[in-house]
This record gives sequence, structure tokens and C-alpha cells, in this order.
Amino acid sequence: MVVRLVQVVCVGSFSQTLRRYTSLNHLAQAARAVLQNTAQINQMLSDLNRVDFTNVQEQASWVCQCGDSVVQRLEQDFKVTLQQQNSLEQWASWLDGVVTEALKPYEQNPSALPKAAKVFLLNWSFYR
Repeated sequence: MVVRLVQVVCVGSFSQTLRRYTSLNHLAQAARAVLQNTAQINQMLSDLNRVDFTNVQEQASWVCQCGDSVVQRLEQDFKVTLQQQNSLEQWASWLDGVVTEALKPYEQNPSALPKAAKVFLLNWSFYR
């Protein structure tokens, strides 16, 4: 009975992991298709240029407490990266750099890193 229960738990975990990887693969394929389409990239840039980021920052400041310069730099970096029509791998590298830079002040304090990462994810999800 116990062996059967362990097997069921293992199969459930494997199934959940497989679903996550399949979902991530589908997302990556869709993102790659968009990033290879010049018309869609140009439309995204056009749409981004119409967004009033100053207003967004003002509305978000009480939640995120992000500095204006950080938001402006990320906005500009994002637009430049989009204009360069980078590959999915280059986008992943850019995002990795953003996360690394945001968490750099906490590298020497491992106990504060999890909380800083949670705050970063909360702030990032607010802007996306």
C-alpha cells in the first residue's frame, strides 16, 4: 500500500513537471514566431511608444517603490532590444541580466536574497 502511494505521488510529480515543460516549450515557440515577425515587432514598438510610462510609473510607485531611473532605463533597454530584432535566446540573456542587476546588492547577504527576489517578481509582474 505504501509503495503504491509513493508510486502515485511520483507519477503525479512527473506528470506535473512534464506539463510545465510542455507549456514552456509552447510559449517559447510562440515567442520565437513573434520575435521573427518584423511586422509584429514594429507594431509592438508603435504600441510601446504610445504608452505614457511616466503616468504608469506614478501609478505604480506606491506599490513597487521603483526608482524612476530604473523604470526609464528598462523601458529604453526593452525598446532597443526589440528594435534589434533579437532572438529568443538573446531576450533570455537580456532578462537574465536584468534579474542579475536587480539582485546584485543582495549577493553578499544570502538570507535577504529570497525576499528581494520575491519583491522583484512582484514589481516585474506589476509592469508586464
